[in-house]
This record gives sequence, structure tokens and C-alpha cells, in this order.
Amino acid sequence: MTETDKPAFVDVMARLAVSLREPAPDVVTMKTYFSALADLEIEFVTAAAARLMQTAAWFPKTSEWRAAAEQVARDRREAQRAFLRQLPAPLCRGCEDTGWARDDRGRVFRCDCATLRRLELLGRKPWPVRPAELTAPG
Repeated sequence: MTETDKPAFVDVMARLAVSLREPAPDVVTMKTYFSALADLEIEFVTAAAARLMQTAAWFPKTSEWRAAAEQVARDRREAQRAFLRQLPAPLCRGCEDTGWARDDRGRVFRCDCATLRRLELLGRKPWPVRPAELTAPG
């Protein structure tokens, strides 16, 4: 998370507290949680909070919220991999959807599509549409 994510984090933490019938978190608590989760993307932290609102019996510790956010990331990554495996052909010709490509000298580098796949995981870009979904009557 970045400084620009603080308002979204404050909002999601407040909603989590209300849903778990916890007193409103004070400034020190908010700063502590933000600091403990700062290396995670806000999208995963927010999605984890949504899951915790439905499943947690108590307000989560920072380690529990972190574990939930990491699980969201793993679940999304696995769903993305499953989606890519079901395609009739790779989306990226440069790396065949591995995220790694080779240049003319045989050196391996991170493919440009890896950035796009990451943005799709975060929900900042829409997932690609399967060819059948493009032609299906709707």
C-alpha cells in the first residue's frame, strides 16, 4: 500500500470494525495495522477484509489479516492460471503466457505481459475475454 491508499484503508478498517462489532479503531491502531500491511496491495487487503467480515468471529490480528490477504492473492493467481490454461492459444506470443521471454541473444527477461497479468490480478484491468465468450449469443 502507499500513502494514497490510506483513505481506502481507513474506510475498510472502519467497515471491518463495525461488521465485527468492534469499537472504532483509534489512530495508533490504524497506523499500526497500516504499517504491518503496507507491503501488500490495497486490493488484496480490501478483499481480505471483505472475507473476514463474513468469516471472522473476532477482529483480526495483523498477522491474520495478512494471511487472509495473501490467501486472496493465491486464490486469484490460481484462478488466473486456470483461466490461461483453458485458452486455446496463449494470449502472449512473446512468452506464451509464462511471463518470461528471451531476446535475440538468448537472455531471459520479464515479458511486458507480466505487468498486465498483475494488473488483472489486482482488478485494475479487466481479465481477457475467452474467444467463445466474444461470439456467444447474448
